[in-house]
Amino acid sequence: MDGGYTASASSRRMGKPALPLIQCPQCELKTIVWRKAKTSENYGRIFYTCPSHQRDGTGCDFWYWEEYYEQYLIKGGYLQACSGSRGKRQVIDLHGEGEGEGEGVGGRQVAEQIEDKQLVKKMNVLIEIGSEIFLLLKCFVACCVCILAINIYALFRNG
Repeated sequence: MDGGYTASASSRRMGKPALPLIQCPQCELKTIVWRKAKTSENYGRIFYTCPSHQRDGTGCDFWYWEEYYEQYLIKGGYLQACSGSRGKRQVIDLHGEGEGEGEGVGGRQVAEQIEDKQLVKKMNVLIEIGSEIFLLLKCFVACCVCILAINIYALFRNG
């Protein structure tokens, strides 16, 4: 099951995950992290998990190999199948975690977190606010033109 990676190898070499990190849908407490397996069978293979997940199976049970995590994101609507946008980056501190199968390289890793649905909602709100501001500006300009026209009319009538 080593083949079939769809994420960018260059991103992984630079210490960044190729896929966005979301809030854990199981426990809803923490943001998903990416790690490299250190077992002999899967050494270097990328997986995504909740920080609350333990190797003995306790804690949160959110855990996926990279290719299956990508499918999970697509099915869940977090990511489009051909998405080039990966959301905003977030630094996750992994210091203090014991050395083990899935510890992050270097103790810190730069991770991407996606909030597409929330981002779309925020953008729609901003667009709506912008439209209202534009409408108010048009009304203001129309009032100014009317006042100017009245003043010019009064000037020529009296003058």
